[in-house]
Amino acid sequence: MMINELQRKRLQQQFDLLSAQVKGHCVRTGLIMQIFTEQIIISAPSIPAENKIHINNNELILCARELGIYHHLGDSVTPDKSKDPEENLRDLLQSVFKSSRNANGYFARSLLDTMESHEERWNGSGLPRNLHGDEIPFWGRVCAIAEAYDTSFFLCAEHSQKKAMRELSDRAGSDFDPDLMEIFQLCSKKLHMLDS
Repeated sequence: MMINELQRKRLQQQFDLLSAQVKGHCVRTGLIMQIFTEQIIISAPSIPAENKIHINNNELILCARELGIYHHLGDSVTPDKSKDPEENLRDLLQSVFKSSRNANGYFARSLLDTMESHEERWNGSGLPRNLHGDEIPFWGRVCAIAEAYDTSFFLCAEHSQKKAMRELSDRAGSDFDPDLMEIFQLCSKKLHMLDS
């Protein structure tokens, strides 16, 4: 198990502080990340192998879903203005994971990476640190694509998967990791089922 029941309860308490719209977005992003990670494991097994320690593929897929669900937890924190935003996220995660351990800290580190870097862009134009290319943690790159798909597809009036995929493809190499974007294109049939 990636996280224990106490940790899950603490994460859920923070999640419950988010608005209904943000929660819906996060749940969809988690499902998209799950589908995307399944495809990454099939298409390029060396990619997740570089980014996991002591967990199997099933745990990795479940981890991806939860990282997507919780990627906006930082929005639920009342920031301490005397601290840098990254310190506020670290404080949040320390409170969630205090006095308990999970699978070698993988989930906590991955969640922090996702929360801190899902708005970074491949070309270095993102936030908060203007990371570029492979400087962006793996889960931040995965979440950036999943979140953009949710925004392009589910939150637009047209609900056109073809248009959403084309829009994201056009941003490969500028906003998104082009290798991951190529794999994401292979998810279209499974992603279509989310709209059903």
